[in-house]
Amino acid sequence: MKSDSYALELGILFLPERAIHYYTPLYIYASLFNRIDFWVFESDFIQQFLCPEYRDHDDFLNFVIGFSDDQLSIIAQFMSYESEILGFSYASKACIAFWNDFL
Repeated sequence: MKSDSYALELGILFLPERAIHYYTPLYIYASLFNRIDFWVFESDFIQQFLCPEYRDHDDFLNFVIGFSDDQLSIIAQFMSYESEILGFSYASKACIAFWNDFL
């Protein structure tokens, strides 16, 4: 998986949002698999798609509305992990602003 981190990074930059919905479980799995090493795609994925402060409010809501309640719960748990265990400040802000409502 580590050799694929560059491909994951390119996916964040060039895939349409609709495709990112499909690949979100892969990005979460890769991030958890990568809990010891830090690959660039992880922070970019979180900031670009899962943090309301980095996106226009309407764009962010339009993106997350495409997920089911179960998917939103899983994403919220992932963001909580990124915030509390890994200590990423942008994930903490996103949890306070949005994701904690789904825990």
